Amino acid sequence: MTLEEPHVDLATVPELAAILRARLRFEVRLFEAFCEHGDRLVDVLRVRGRPLAIARSVSSNGSMHQGHPERDRSWLGHREAVQGMWLDLPDLSYYSPSDPPPVGESRELRPLLLVPECAHQSAPVPGWWLHQQVEAGVRKRIIDAATRREMMVRPRGE
Repeated sequence: MTLEEPHVDLATVPELAAILRARLRFEVRLFEAFCEHGDRLVDVLRVRGRPLAIARSVSSNGSMHQGHPERDRSWLGHREAVQGMWLDLPDLSYYSPSDPPPVGESRELRPLLLVPECAHQSAPVPGWWLHQQVEAGVRKRIIDAATRREMMVRPRGE
């Protein structure tokens, strides 16, 4: 049994581009996570009736756009790499490898991460944790040291 991959290329989700261009993010936001410095790390938006997590990393030289590259470039910002992950999949989908091991073998499962930045430090956020927050109806979280312990992750350098 192969599970659906939670990571998504946001350029393949035209409904997201329309939401962002029309500045309707606040109307479809299910959850948002901030770092202690006040930077938004992750937004979870309802897109196509599904929860979609979006995280930005400003250290990349790439830019994401949908449609015409000059006209629509600004909807996610210049010089930002944007990561996306669907959050309505079975729990095992948020780990790698997600396929069950052959009979008699075991595998170490590693959580799939979105890796936004806060104050120029990577701030990994596991997909399983975001999935839990959305399922529990949580609307907003500040990701501090206690939350990182809850997520079982550490930012680089900690």
